[in-house]
Amino acid sequence: MINEFMELEERFLGKLPSPGPAPSPLLALADLFMRKLNEASQMSRQELVDLAVAEGFFPDAEHASQGVHPMLVNMLRSELIRELPDGTLAPPTLSQAIKLRRVA
Repeated sequence: MINEFMELEERFLGKLPSPGPAPSPLLALADLFMRKLNEASQMSRQELVDLAVAEGFFPDAEHASQGVHPMLVNMLRSELIRELPDGTLAPPTLSQAIKLRRVA
């Protein structure tokens, strides 16, 4: 606690650079999913869960399923990815990608 206070004081006095915002692990996972979907063209939800566990984002498949599902739903709603009729996930269509770039 004293060390944290001293770091805060040194930052205030300009002796230490202030740390930037910590990157969100879920944002890094979403980026990983989008990159892998672009490479593979389509993946199942279970493959993405297994990928999250393999990359160390979650300790096991059960925890990964609970964390990955809401993120995938959000990515689908945001049209960052799309769901194919057979339930697999894929990168956005060309028209969706163009729309996303216009918004960003």
